[in-house]
Amino acid sequence: MEVDQQTHFSRHFIPDQQHNSRPKHFYKTLISALISQATNLGVVAMSTSVNDISVDMLRHVLQFYVREDTIKAASAEIVNQHHQLPFSQVHGSGQLSFSDAQRFRIRADSLLAAYYPRYYGYYEKAIGIYTYVSDQYSVYSTKAISCN
Repeated sequence: MEVDQQTHFSRHFIPDQQHNSRPKHFYKTLISALISQATNLGVVAMSTSVNDISVDMLRHVLQFYVREDTIKAASAEIVNQHHQLPFSQVHGSGQLSFSDAQRFRIRADSLLAAYYPRYYGYYEKAIGIYTYVSDQYSVYSTKAISCN
């Protein structure tokens, strides 16, 4: 909530065109939904952790407000604010970046999951998470990729 007070990233979470009703306690529900996904806690566990927020409210916000385009816009808002901070200029201008992929063992079936025997043997599937980081040490993009 403090980050949103400084960056106003939550303004980017607008509903898709066919839906425009906001649930009760929208802001609290939005922040809870984002945290539930970012921490891999899930909506059921999050709903038991936050007063006055139900599983249905969280699912509603995730379905109609949290989409790839809204997440990208909110993330860009945070990265741009980070770029303006005086201390971030110490590390670089923000003009350069580096990227790398990390591989993670995955149990669920996915189109991106692939066998990766070099690290996980012949019976375990893995997925790659490709992360882009600016020379100011802000992550500006993350992408799931196949290990093939």
